[in-house]
Amino acid sequence: MPRYQRALVQNASAQAYGLWRKTLHGLTLLLLAIAMALWLGADFWVALVLPGFDAERQALTAQMLHWLAPMVVMAGLGSLLQSVLHAHQRFFLPALIPVLNNIVLIVFLLLVVPTAGIVGLAQGTLLGAAVALVLVPQVRAVLPRCEPEYSPGALRELVGAMLPLVFLLVADQVSALIQKALVSDLAPGSIAVLNYAARLEGLPIGIFAAAVAAVFFPALVEALSRGSAEEARSRFALGLGLVCFCMIPAMIFLLCESRLIVRVLFERGAFDAEATSRAAAALVYYAIGLLPQSFIVLLNRIYFAAGDTRTPMHIGVLSALLHVGVCWVLVETMGYLGIALGTSVYALIYAVLLSMRLKGVLQTTPDLWWKSVWRALVAGTLMAMLYQAWDFPESISGLLLALSSGTVLYCLAAWILRDPVFKWRRPGIT
Repeated sequence: MPRYQRALVQNASAQAYGLWRKTLHGLTLLLLAIAMALWLGADFWVALVLPGFDAERQALTAQMLHWLAPMVVMAGLGSLLQSVLHAHQRFFLPALIPVLNNIVLIVFLLLVVPTAGIVGLAQGTLLGAAVALVLVPQVRAVLPRCEPEYSPGALRELVGAMLPLVFLLVADQVSALIQKALVSDLAPGSIAVLNYAARLEGLPIGIFAAAVAAVFFPALVEALSRGSAEEARSRFALGLGLVCFCMIPAMIFLLCESRLIVRVLFERGAFDAEATSRAAAALVYYAIGLLPQSFIVLLNRIYFAAGDTRTPMHIGVLSALLHVGVCWVLVETMGYLGIALGTSVYALIYAVLLSMRLKGVLQTTPDLWWKSVWRALVAGTLMAMLYQAWDFPESISGLLLALSSGTVLYCLAAWILRDPVFKWRRPGIT
């Protein structure tokens, strides 16, 4: 997308359209091949990744993989469509896709799963992923209307930039699979508990950090394409401040009210009090790394905007190796909680390494980081003090009261401290 948007900024619409066509065709073929490999080899992949599962659970997991393998194609193409719309400053409909996805999944949970069982859940997940294809008409409307121009040099540059990213993502996914293998022979439910906690920790990242990165990414590409280093630095500072403003209170809320959150949202049916305690403990360890995880989302986009994919690859692969090693050691001493704590340690190392190399792309200083974070830290400390002093009832009303009171106190404190976020306006392409 940086190359596509850079071509638009430089009025090379034909080249931009050519890049889009080649990327669409190549990605579609690649995703189809991966989906077919997963579908045909479901039993093999499940046995390889989850050796601790007994034969019955492996068979059920393979059956689910048969249903979910096509999601590779839908999710990949959906991400590509969203990226094109972001490059054209269209954010509303891409942001609506996860909402529509969840609506489809909820309908299946209520109407199909009671009769079809867990297979109905896989069917709903697959159909929910297909919702992203509704973006096709809007993408066609924003694409350049001209004959595509295929530049061999531009295509070689594109492939050269993509390969490090593919290697990085493969390393990250292999790391995640190894983590599941490490806990597959622990107490039943360990993987499920970690998944519940990880989803709660990932919720604010998906809502806030990813949204901030999506808005600022095309603005940074535009500034860097015009060679305006000061403007790019200013936009990065705004994005960093907004991430800190959103993620610090989310981290405090998850850390202080983990048990309340898990009990209200999940404790019913087979998810009993013991499961609540286990998931809440994992959520605390995951939440420790919430802010570094958010920095990773933003910082990686900075390198991508500058056309540097090798630095994130080197740092990401090294961090993934450290992630596996740390989790391996911690699982031996902490059980399933070692995965959660190891993930937070990994996120901290990853974010620090990315920030240390950032000077090669933007002229950042420690002062810029401190200005972006200190007000949010002060306001977050006051929020944590509120949660320590007030014992909220373990009910939906108690959860809403905890969330609303903490948010009001945090925003009030940040406003008194004159956080720049209250003056923020979305950067646009000029």
